[in-house]
Amino acid sequence: MRKAIAIDFDGCLCTDAFPAIGEPNWPVIKRAQAEQRAGAGLILWTCRVGERLGVSPHPDPGVPGGGGGQQRLFAAQ
Repeated sequence: MRKAIAIDFDGCLCTDAFPAIGEPNWPVIKRAQAEQRAGAGLILWTCRVGERLGVSPHPDPGVPGGGGGQQRLFAAQ
């Protein structure tokens, strides 16, 4: 089974400055990149919505939320 890691955006990947975007937390980002290179899947965990989220849906419709649509996944999924 592939390892999956959910990483919170505000206060983890960046300093907490909501509603603004905080400064990058490079030690956490570099560790997440290392985990991804080792085969882990990364999940962006955030309560931000719309343009405040700052990411685009994955272009592949086979990926949850992909294909240009939006899908919110919750902890129980």
